[in-house]
Amino acid sequence: MAITLLVFGGSYFYASTSHESFQSTLSIEPGLLHSLSKTLLAGSTITVNFQEESGNPLWVLIMNSAQWASVENGRYVGSLYEVRDVAAGTFAYTTQTGDTYYIVFDHGSGLQNTNETVTVAYDYAIPNPTRQGLGILSAALGGLMALIALRTWRKTRGQSV
Repeated sequence: MAITLLVFGGSYFYASTSHESFQSTLSIEPGLLHSLSKTLLAGSTITVNFQEESGNPLWVLIMNSAQWASVENGRYVGSLYEVRDVAAGTFAYTTQTGDTYYIVFDHGSGLQNTNETVTVAYDYAIPNPTRQGLGILSAALGGLMALIALRTWRKTRGQSV
C-alpha cells in the first residue's frame, strides 16, 4: 500500500500542470497593437516563440489586466516583461498572481506606419493546485506508511532473534 501511495502521489504531482499550446500568424496593422489574452493562476508559465516574417524589429510584451487597461485608455504604464526591437526570439514568463495576462505585439522603433506579420507559437503551462496537493499528500502518506512498516519490521525482527 505504501509503494502504491508513493507512486500515485509522485505521478499525480508530476501530471499536475496542464499545457495549452497555440500557433498563429498575426498581422499588426499600422499604428495598432495586437494582443493575445488568457486568464491564468499564479505560478503559470507563458512561453512565447515569435518571428517577424520580413525581419523587421518589433516589441513583444507581457502585461497584466491593469497594464493592458492603461494601454486601452491611451496611457502605457509599463509591462511585466518585454523584448524590444528584435525580429525573432523566445522567452518565458512565470506569473506571480492570478490575473488575465496579455501577450502584446507592437511595432519596432520607427515602424509604426508599417504592416508587420508575425508568426508566433505560445504555450501556457498552468498548475493545478488540487492535483499538486493530492500528489504531495499521497506521497507523504505513502512515506509515512513505509516508515511505520519498516519500524514494525525491525521491531519484530529484533524480538524474534
